[in-house]
Amino acid sequence: MYKNSTGRTSFNGKWKLQKGETVTTYGGSYKFRNGKRYFRIGGPQKLYVKASNLCPVVGSNTLQASGKAKIHYVKETKITVHSRSSYRKSAPIFTIDANNNATFVRRVPNGTKFITADRLEYGDRADAVADKIGSFNGNQAIYHIKGTNYWIYSIDVDAARLMQEQLHKSN
Repeated sequence: MYKNSTGRTSFNGKWKLQKGETVTTYGGSYKFRNGKRYFRIGGPQKLYVKASNLCPVVGSNTLQASGKAKIHYVKETKITVHSRSSYRKSAPIFTIDANNNATFVRRVPNGTKFITADRLEYGDRADAVADKIGSFNGNQAIYHIKGTNYWIYSIDVDAARLMQEQLHKSN
């Protein structure tokens, strides 16, 4: 167990977990400065265990695990640019005119945070953006940046919360 990427600590009076021992993790994994992933296992002080030392999840107390959970979508969310392409370190932003023609505006670097996206859309406009990028990776979707006429491809961003996708079809 660790208190940070280099400092070890004990958990319930023990310095290491035994094979087959069950622990409760809180949230997803964290990537420390040393490049390794850890799961938080305790509190109130921060305690972590290397992700590579854990086996798959055997149970969960979250609603998503029950199969009966309702997904709560938000009307607006914060988005952060995170282009997953190995050769691009930025993401393009587009405007879309009345004829669903996408026009390149500029590129924004990874890590750029947009205050709010107010729409997640698929259909004709999203296809126009995907066509300009030359990327057709499944169901194309684009985020609308609130208060602007700017759109960004959903593959290039991470959203803080889930938004309901809306279909846009031309008449």
